Amino acid sequence: MTKSLADMVQEAVYSDPLLSYSLSAGIANYSAVAKRLIPALERSYGAPVRVNSVVQALKRVSVREAAENYERIASLLGAADYSVIQGVTELSLPPGKLGDVLRTLSALDEKDVKLMIIFSVNGWHSLITDERTSSFLSLGDVAAPAGTSMLSIALSKTTEGLPGVTAFVAQLLSRNGVRIRNIVRSGNRIYVLFRREDTRRTFEALTALQAHPVKPNTSE
Repeated sequence: MTKSLADMVQEAVYSDPLLSYSLSAGIANYSAVAKRLIPALERSYGAPVRVNSVVQALKRVSVREAAENYERIASLLGAADYSVIQGVTELSLPPGKLGDVLRTLSALDEKDVKLMIIFSVNGWHSLITDERTSSFLSLGDVAAPAGTSMLSIALSKTTEGLPGVTAFVAQLLSRNGVRIRNIVRSGNRIYVLFRREDTRRTFEALTALQAHPVKPNTSE
């Protein structure tokens, strides 16, 4: 059976963290949202869709359940500590090469190593370091080219087991025109590598999030 327009709009809202949050927080522009959804809706619906019809469907969607976790995520992100480091490089190392890199680093003066973050996945290692330190390392392939910056997000420790935070951050920044090169989460920290020229857009996205805190739901 063909799904109704209302059903398709509801699915679109439920699958979109930022949209669910924006609707539940009362900060969404319904017409703008409808225009963004229409191309995908028309492909699924198989017929032209009017903006007003989508707006009315959006107003009828219950986002309370779908947005509950997203509201918590948005609130936690709004209260997080942020810092941006300009000029970073990401090195991808195959299994067995990390020891060589660590030996190289141990031979350097401590003041020469400004940044070193190491992640390991399936035996491979990803090192995020500053451009000067990376010049001392001749191993691995450079994944993040020159002109890369890093956003570090320090969340409260209560978020360590909360899913969906990384996806929310990625969508928030991408929606604001930030070109993400990599995003990694470790415990209550999220590291985002992005193009240096997108620094202003990054701060604008985070400022907008902090400007719309989620009001606690006091109703039973």
